[in-house]
Amino acid sequence: MHGTRATQLILLAGVLTMKTRAKDGVRLVQGRTARDGRVEVHHSGAWGAVCGKHWDLVDATVLCRLLGYNEALAYDQNITFKQNNNTVWLTDVQCAGNESSLLHCPHSGWGKYTCNEGQAAGVTCSDRGWGISLAIPKFVSSTLDSVTVQCSIPDVTDITYTVQIWSNTTNKWHDTECEQSTVAGSCVVRLPKAIITLTSLSPGHIYYLRLVSPYLVYSQVSESLVTKELGYPSVPWFVASSSRSITLAWEPTPTEFTNYSVEAKCCGETTWRAVDCVEKLFDKGCTVSNNTATVIALKEGQDYYFRVLALYKSWKSTPSASSEAMRIKSNDNLQRIWVGSITQECVALKIGDNITLFCHVSDDEPTYYKWTKGQSILNSSGDGALNVFVSSLADFGIYTCQATTSDDVVQYDIAICQKMVSKEAATKETKNRTLIAIITTCFICFGIFIIVLILLKMAQIYRRRKKQLKETNREEMTMLSHRQKSVRNNNEADEFDLNS
Repeated sequence: MHGTRATQLILLAGVLTMKTRAKDGVRLVQGRTARDGRVEVHHSGAWGAVCGKHWDLVDATVLCRLLGYNEALAYDQNITFKQNNNTVWLTDVQCAGNESSLLHCPHSGWGKYTCNEGQAAGVTCSDRGWGISLAIPKFVSSTLDSVTVQCSIPDVTDITYTVQIWSNTTNKWHDTECEQSTVAGSCVVRLPKAIITLTSLSPGHIYYLRLVSPYLVYSQVSESLVTKELGYPSVPWFVASSSRSITLAWEPTPTEFTNYSVEAKCCGETTWRAVDCVEKLFDKGCTVSNNTATVIALKEGQDYYFRVLALYKSWKSTPSASSEAMRIKSNDNLQRIWVGSITQECVALKIGDNITLFCHVSDDEPTYYKWTKGQSILNSSGDGALNVFVSSLADFGIYTCQATTSDDVVQYDIAICQKMVSKEAATKETKNRTLIAIITTCFICFGIFIIVLILLKMAQIYRRRKKQLKETNREEMTMLSHRQKSVRNNNEADEFDLNS
């Protein structure tokens, strides 16, 4: 009987020992398993309880990780204990979550407590991979500056998770931004099965992702996540040129939402510089949204080389290779007038003349030019050129060029007047016009005569053809009549023979 009782006590002690887990001066007691129970700490040669005041899941997680578990499943602030049978060592434990031991967490001091018998701290730890530790972010898609992943978090409680990324350029984990975030400027998600789109990334970079719980428990690291590369345009080629401008084009990049910037070299320059163009999106430089650009404010007789860069937000691609030399094709037969601060009082022209007016301020800074005549705007471009064809008296008058730079506005006027001719020249011109009119009339009459002859000839052919057709029909009818008469005679002869 006593032996049996002793054996039972030994077995019970063994069970209790198995249910107690201790490490580095911290243990769990009075639990149903080794991973749960009341928290005790060792100090001054004795074990003592931890007061449940301010005890939370962060404190419980630090303790569970110290004991070798993954996370804390639950915590308790109200486990009963007898004050006269146990010591309370810690009160107001407030862990941040990154401590390696519960003893490193801030508290009110050893032996200072205000707990009653029902306020001891307790915890239930996980003995398996649980919750966020099982999550594996999986790649879904990517753009130039974003990556979309899917995260499945089993057995989660209703808490938020912070997304962190690892970049090969920084070689460290840091917070990022995402579209689904509940907090501005970071990526904090709550859903257990979430599609997460990370934003504000760089094109052509490799990233890794993980989730972090508020208790500094980490998910597994994702596979490599790669954003799309920006790419770069093809070598630009020559399309056309006009006075002081060259139009070029290039093959666009395969990526979406891309603008382009054009740079140039000229006249022995060793560095590429920004240029001005008609289709520019911004005040300075040549930034366009399509794959063509008309570069302006160029000089005749100079060889220009161009290259193109793809732009996306604040990123630039690798520049394209340099183009071949391009030069403005001049038109020596076109009359040009350069308008400056001192101009001719009048440019004398006559009806039928063609002229190009140039208004140019400086090559050093972008300039916007606008040509007007009265209240009508004739041309707004970057090269300051205006082609005028004098087709009537309305084309004579005063033309105004307004040149606008970043810090100044200059206006020039030039008059186009009708050229005065002498009496002899006028008489000669009248004779010439009369002669031209006579010759033109003769050509017209000759043309009409030829057309009439052709029509008469066609009518004659038609009548002849019609007459031939009638004669042919008459002959065919005569032959048919003779044939029918012959048949009747033969039939009558046959009947006579039969009657005989």
